[in-house]
Order: sequence, then structure tokens, then C-alpha cells
Amino acid sequence: HEFNKLVEQAFQYYKEARIDTATEKIWDAFERLKTYYSPMLNKAQSADKIIDNMSNSEPNYKTLYEAEFKALTNIGNNFRIRHHETTKIDITDNRQYDYFYKRCLALVSVAILYLEGGINA
Repeated sequence: HEFNKLVEQAFQYYKEARIDTATEKIWDAFERLKTYYSPMLNKAQSADKIIDNMSNSEPNYKTLYEAEFKALTNIGNNFRIRHHETTKIDITDNRQYDYFYKRCLALVSVAILYLEGGINA
């Protein structure tokens, strides 16, 4: 429920051209997604299981999704998306927010397809 609420908020903020807040919300959804299998698994183990689901354990896709999960985690930790410490990189151009939003949304939307019993192509 909370995950869906975060995604819906992100969409709404994006439609309202509040791209900074939309980006924050989609990143919150991404972080929540990584805990999908909690409390059975910790956050890292849960993310690994999601990656296994998304890749069907096929090595090339597994490597791709592992890299994307790691890249998005690093972006979220280093830029002022969710954290606002003075050591974080400021985002001063909404076009960068747009890029971050769409990149995170792409991964989250595909992960949802697999977690909801998704597609078997």
C-alpha cells in the first residue's frame, strides 16, 4: 500500500511540474521496493531476490539490473534527492531532476511487472 501511494504521489507531482518532489517520491518508492521481501530478508537480500526475479537468473540481465540498482542507490545517496546534508550534490537544473525521475521510474516500473506475477515473454 505504501509503495503504491509513493508511486501515485510521484506521478501526481510530476503532472503538476513539481519535478523535484516527484523525483524524491519515486526514489522513496525505489527504496521501499528494495524491502519487498522484508522482514523475511534484509534490504540487500530482498533487492538481490528482486534482481533474480527480474533477470530470471540470466547472467547478462542479472549484471545489468545489479548495476542499475547500485547506480540508482548511489545517485540517491550522493545527490540532493532524498538526503539534504551539506555534502550532497545540489541539483540546480530541473532537466537533471527529469532525467533522475525517468531513470528511476523505468527500473521501478519494470520491477513491478515481475513482482506482481508480471510478464512471461
